[in-house]
Amino acid sequence: MKKKAYPEQVRTALHQAIRSITADLPACVKRPGQDFSRERKLSLHTMLLMLVGMGGNSLSKELYDWLGYSSETATASAFVQQRDKIRPEALKLLFHEFTRL
Repeated sequence: MKKKAYPEQVRTALHQAIRSITADLPACVKRPGQDFSRERKLSLHTMLLMLVGMGGNSLSKELYDWLGYSSETATASAFVQQRDKIRPEALKLLFHEFTRL
């Protein structure tokens, strides 16, 4: 089996860490049972991935880069509303889980 390149290993570890912490949804969101309970364009997994990996562009440009240039792409306002549902401790958990892997 071919060994993965280092960037691919990091990407895999990040996705694994996000899956691990989002499995315990109440630890990640402000209002368990309400926040991220429905299928949205910006899932908790996507939000965490974007928060960690965003560059220095405007929020709208980052959304287009991540989600594609489409009329169906989530708006900057939707991103801010979804981001507000995430507990700050979720990012701390994510970083601890990521460095543990």
